[in-house]
Amino acid sequence: MSAMQAEKFMTVKEAADFVTNKMGLPTTYQAMRTRADTGKLPFFQEPGSKRRIIAESALIEVYMRRQIEAKRAAR
Repeated sequence: MSAMQAEKFMTVKEAADFVTNKMGLPTTYQAMRTRADTGKLPFFQEPGSKRRIIAESALIEVYMRRQIEAKRAAR
């Protein structure tokens, strides 16, 4: 039986750093903030602090989906 890991959430700044450093896709805080503002990434407001956050798994899923779409379009 494996233990479930708690979902990791990150702020807009942390998400920009994650995409750049862990996924190897250069981006900036401003670009990530624009994606959050326009609804292109599923950020939501954290109750209490009112910070915008995103689940790490959701961020990865969105970028992977876009990569698959780009590969299909290139065929």
